[in-house]
This record gives sequence, structure tokens and C-alpha cells, in this order.
Amino acid sequence: MTPEEIAEMEKNVPEWKRNALVASEAQVQEEKKGLFGRLSSSIKEKVSSTEAAKKFKESEEYQKLREARENYQEFKSNLQEGIENT
Repeated sequence: MTPEEIAEMEKNVPEWKRNALVASEAQVQEEKKGLFGRLSSSIKEKVSSTEAAKKFKESEEYQKLREARENYQEFKSNLQEGIENT
């Protein structure tokens, strides 16, 4: 479409619809809590202070898991950004 066609199409959109589209752009996303996130803080402290938890946090598998989560979050945000731009 040419810029003239786009401008003509925008003129045909009523004012209330233009404002509604602008107002709906901002999205609020709530972070979903996992199983560990839903536990009370006292239980979290007890679980985190165990030897097994300490060994797991120092392990290579834990580092891989953190990297995978970070990559997933980055992919998710890039995908969402791409969808918004289209």
C-alpha cells in the first residue's frame, strides 16, 4: 500500500476506535509462579538449606537449567516483540 492509501484508510477510522487501539497496546503480564514460588518462605528456606539443594545449585545441570530458562525468556520476549510489530 502506498502512504496515500494508508492515510486515506486512517481517515476513515473513527476517533474512538483510534483511541481504543492506542489504549489497548499496553499489556500487563503476570509472572506465573512455579511450585517452588508458591511455597511459603519458611519452607523455601528449609528446602534451600539442605545439602541436596546446595549440591544441586553448584552442579552443572543447574547451570544448564538456568541458561535454558534465560534463553526461553529471551526467545519469548523476541517472539512477542515480533508479533507486536507485525
